[in-house]
Amino acid sequence: MKRVLKIAAPLSWFNLILWGFIAFMVLINALTAYPPLIVAAVLLCGVPLHFYASLRLQRSLRQQTPLDGQTPSGIRFVGPIALLFGFMFVAEGYVCLRNTTEAVALMKQNSPQYAKELTVQLIRTTGTFVLVLGLITCTNVILNFRLLRWHYQIQLMNQHRNENDASDIL
Repeated sequence: MKRVLKIAAPLSWFNLILWGFIAFMVLINALTAYPPLIVAAVLLCGVPLHFYASLRLQRSLRQQTPLDGQTPSGIRFVGPIALLFGFMFVAEGYVCLRNTTEAVALMKQNSPQYAKELTVQLIRTTGTFVLVLGLITCTNVILNFRLLRWHYQIQLMNQHRNENDASDIL
C-alpha cells in the first residue's frame, strides 16, 4: 500500500493542477464564447474534484485519520467521469498519432486560418501529450479506486476489532 501511495500522490497533484487548469479554461471559454459548452465544462470540473478527494483519501490512509463521509462517495461518483475523460484522451491521442497526415489535412480544411501553423510534427507532439495525459489520468483513477477499497477494508477490520473488544467486555 505504501508503494501505491507513493505513486498515487504525485500523480494526483499533477492531475489536480493540470485538469483544474483545463477545466478553468473550458469554463471561461464556455461562459464567454460558446455557451453550449457549459455542459462539458461542468462534467470536466468533476475531474479535478476527483483528484482533490483522492488526495484527502491518501492523507487519511497515511496519517490514520478518519475520513469525511462524503469523500469516498465523491470518489466513487466522480471517478468514472474522470476515467471517461482519461479514456477519451487516450483514444484521441492514439487517433492523432495513428493518422497524423489525415488529421493535418482535415484540420487545414476545417480551419484555413491556422493552415500555416498546422504541421505533422505539431499534431504528433499534441497527440503524444494527450495520449500520455490520458494514460496518467486512467492510471491514477484506478490507483485511487484501489486505495478506496483498502480504506474500506481497514474500516471493516477496525469495526470488527471494536465489536470483538465490546463482546470481550460483556
